[in-house]
Amino acid sequence: MDHDDSRTRARALEVVAAVAERLSDPRHVAAHATPTAEYAGSLLANGHAGVALLFIELGRWEPRWNVPGTAHLLASVAGLKGAASRVGLFGGLAGLGFACRLVASEQEGYLSVRQHVRSPVNATAVRLAAALHERFSHGEPNLGVNDYDLFYGLTGLGTYLLAEDKADDGGLVGVIDALSLLAGTREIAGHRVPSAWVERTPLIGYPQGYLNLGLAHGLAGVLAFLASALLVGVEFPRQRETVEHLATWLLAQRRPDRRGRLCWPRILSFGEVTGVANTTPLTQLGWCYGSVGVANALRLAARALHRPEWMRDAITTMRDGFDVAGDLDHVRDAGICHGWAGLLCLVLRALDDVTEPQARDALQELSTTLAERVLGQFEPDSRFGFRAVHGNEMYDDPGFALGAAGTALALHAYATGQPPRSGWDSALLLVPPPVDGSAE
Repeated sequence: MDHDDSRTRARALEVVAAVAERLSDPRHVAAHATPTAEYAGSLLANGHAGVALLFIELGRWEPRWNVPGTAHLLASVAGLKGAASRVGLFGGLAGLGFACRLVASEQEGYLSVRQHVRSPVNATAVRLAAALHERFSHGEPNLGVNDYDLFYGLTGLGTYLLAEDKADDGGLVGVIDALSLLAGTREIAGHRVPSAWVERTPLIGYPQGYLNLGLAHGLAGVLAFLASALLVGVEFPRQRETVEHLATWLLAQRRPDRRGRLCWPRILSFGEVTGVANTTPLTQLGWCYGSVGVANALRLAARALHRPEWMRDAITTMRDGFDVAGDLDHVRDAGICHGWAGLLCLVLRALDDVTEPQARDALQELSTTLAERVLGQFEPDSRFGFRAVHGNEMYDDPGFALGAAGTALALHAYATGQPPRSGWDSALLLVPPPVDGSAE
């Protein structure tokens, strides 16, 4: 580690501490967060459950941070009462259960919350998986991304259930079986398209739908989850074949960017999938969408199926993704989802699988550059230290996906130079969930 790296890491720790102090009181956080949707203050995405992840991780390093972690989990429990119909990982009960699972404690209170969360989430997973099977059997799945994505759909429920317990009550096997349906094809307007084709969409300009390739809401997330399950020894019929199919198919979808380098588009239109249109791919640099996130899914698949050629392709495409100047210009905030912190997390975990010295040095240097970009967004006079960007507006988000807690977690992982001890980044599909109660 050179002197410049040391200074950046030291500054990162200072900023993490400053953010943690501002987030330590749930009442202060609730009073000063920019108002959002109902129940948002309790969720993993932008509320108490997400803030708790920061203190759960910090508590593994300094026990004094366990107290605010518990306080935020209790606030999340209180806020989610009466919202049991919302079960998604980032948008409901599963997020609370996931956070409680990461606590390094078997105290009765945590176990009780986990038990109360697991039952409705498991039941919902069984029901949604069966409904997806029925829709496919009738030939009219009419999919939206929230049917199977990480934030609200089956991939997120599966991530929670995999973390909670390898012993299955039907939910986990149902999720994996239903997601395996996405490895097939179906007919749209006389053309064969992948089964994951999204018809229900608010996007303008896609009258026949589109295919979402992203890690947060698309096929890359499905691949990352199914591969993660294999990596922790959870395998059900068709799962391995689905991982093989999705990885192979995604590799074939890379398109030349403006510089001629292969990249994954953000989404694919009907014309692009069927070959009736030949356009420059719509790219994005972020955790949620684009080459860097898809490369992460391929990296996990390479580990699960022992495919070193996939690993080489994943790392190469990831590194090339940072060379698209237009995409760099569109990264505007520090957060996890589509900001510098999410990119930093992806690079840090990619380093786990890179052994070639030159490539490691390049990724190490890139991680420092990204950390400096995150630190450059720190606003000491703001309520939580970092502000989120939505459209043309800035707002105070304390949470995990877009806000200060997630940004601080990324900086902490960089500053320590070690994998997260709690395994919090498994919620981002960067590593398998810590099924034994401890991180990798």
